[in-house]
Amino acid sequence: MRIHRFHKVATFPWLIAAMTGSSLAAMGEAENKVSAALIYNLVRFVEWPSAAVTDGYLDICLLEEADIHHALLPLDGRQAGSLTIRYRSDLLDDGLPDCEVAIAITTSGAARLAHVSTSTLTVGMPDGFVKRDGIIEIYYRDGKVKFAVNAERARGADLHISSKVMPLADEVIGR
Repeated sequence: MRIHRFHKVATFPWLIAAMTGSSLAAMGEAENKVSAALIYNLVRFVEWPSAAVTDGYLDICLLEEADIHHALLPLDGRQAGSLTIRYRSDLLDDGLPDCEVAIAITTSGAARLAHVSTSTLTVGMPDGFVKRDGIIEIYYRDGKVKFAVNAERARGADLHISSKVMPLADEVIGR
C-alpha cells in the first residue's frame, strides 16, 4: 500500500516554504502548522506492513498535551492513500492503542514510545530524537523547519519510507 502522490505537496504552502528554506515569518502557531503539514505529507509516503493496518484507518496519536494539537486536528478524516487518518489525542489517561504514527514533542512524551507497537512510525521533536528513540525528527534551525530520518530504525519497524522523502531530509541515518 504505497502512497505516491507527491504532487499534492503544493497544496501546503507552509510545507513548500519550509522545504525551500524560506524563513518562517511567525513562530509558535506557524511552526505547529508547518509541523502538522510535514507530518501529513510524510505519512503519505510510508508503507506499513499489511498486518499493521487492517481497519482502513491510519491512527495518528499525540502522546502528550502540546500546542501542536490544534494544528493536527484538521488531519482527522483526511486521506493518506487508501487509508483514512484518525487523529487521536485522547491517550493521556487511556494508555496507548495501536497507533500507526506516534508523535512525541518532549522527552517525557518520547519516553511513552516504549509502549507503542513495533510497526509504529515515531515522530518527535526532542533534540537528537532520531539518534535515540525515533524514526523521524522535526526541528527548527535558523527559522526553518528541517527533518531527519532514521532509515535503519524504519526498516527495523518493517516500515518502508519512499525514496522520494530521503532527498528532502536534512539528515538520513542508516541509508
